[in-house]
Amino acid sequence: MRSLRFASVVAILGLAVSCASTQVTSSWTSPGIANANVRKVLVVAMVPQEVNRRNMEANLAADLQKRGIQAIQSNQLIQNGSELQPDRVKQIVQSNNFDAVFVTQYMGTQREYQYVPGTYGDYFGYMGPIIYEPGYLQETTRVQLESRLFDGKNGGNLL
Repeated sequence: MRSLRFASVVAILGLAVSCASTQVTSSWTSPGIANANVRKVLVVAMVPQEVNRRNMEANLAADLQKRGIQAIQSNQLIQNGSELQPDRVKQIVQSNNFDAVFVTQYMGTQREYQYVPGTYGDYFGYMGPIIYEPGYLQETTRVQLESRLFDGKNGGNLL
């Protein structure tokens, strides 16, 4: 029961890092997740800026803790994000007896621009001053993140 609940938490975690709106574009779940006994998780955010790493890890860990899972932020164990190397993380997972590692990685940013045409007031505008709102560019920023859950006990398999 607890492992099934954890699987649903993992699916929802992408929403915890939301800005204006969040959309999950794809997901995959290992058949082994049903047998995973996940109680203690290392939360790792691999993002360009250290302040974003700390904020993202804090939010993800808090969301897991609300659901009864002990979640530790990697920034509590690895101070500098540039030290987030696979061997170092594996060492921490083994020495601290983590059941799983939840990794969220920055994949890139896209900016899209759309021109919104200007508008005139209603047809009564001929009786008075013309009401006109000029057109403008609307910018949409899309940040792509990828989140993965790895088994901390059995060789680091993707769950």
